[in-house]
Amino acid sequence: SYWSCVMTLEMREKTQKMFASDKPILLMHINGGAQSEDQYSFKRDLHESTAQKVADHFIAKGYVVLQIRRDDQILLKNVIPVKSNNLITLAGLISEVDIFLCIDSMGQHTAKAVGKQAVVCWIGNSPNQLGYKSHVNLIANKPTLEENNTGDTFFGQSREGSDVGEFCYNHPDEIFDANKIIEALEKISTADKRKAKNPPKPIAAPTKKIQLKQHYKPHLLKRRNKSKGYVLQSSSLIKPIPH
Repeated sequence: SYWSCVMTLEMREKTQKMFASDKPILLMHINGGAQSEDQYSFKRDLHESTAQKVADHFIAKGYVVLQIRRDDQILLKNVIPVKSNNLITLAGLISEVDIFLCIDSMGQHTAKAVGKQAVVCWIGNSPNQLGYKSHVNLIANKPTLEENNTGDTFFGQSREGSDVGEFCYNHPDEIFDANKIIEALEKISTADKRKAKNPPKPIAAPTKKIQLKQHYKPHLLKRRNKSKGYVLQSSSLIKPIPH
């Protein structure tokens, strides 16, 4: 069975007011996965050292930087935290920001569903299996130490510190070049195109449903109309939605 939530124009306007800013907005989602005492998953997360360099660059350029996170996850300096427990609010936020940087988690799937291009950082997983060609997919640099693939190769949970043998770099900054992430983000930024927007008029005709790739708790979203109202459908198993 599926449960559904509709993102109406009223909800979208509420989201816009919640995160209203005269400045351009960078949204970051650098951690994912289940709750754990460890705050960093080497094969999945963007390390805070690299993420902080990206955040600092855009803050210096006048951006407001928001970070999607849970209370038990790392919080970068000088950013505004956004709780990750309301997917409908996040869908509205992702559709409105100027730039979105994320890892392989629910954020990239939601961005695809709402038509927002994102920069996605990949370490243990592959964009060929779980990604989208419409995003800018950045692959981690080759390991600088001997790699030990004793962990789960599809959804790695090895962690720096607790499983040192899994961490195959001399330093976390070797995984990604922060400057390349910044360059990719600046190329897709819509900050220069920011204009006063009038509320869109509802269009009744629905468009094609979108099925998202996901390897746990999959989320299936479809665009209801061009006014950006969305329906969220979720199930523990990926099943086709009847047309």
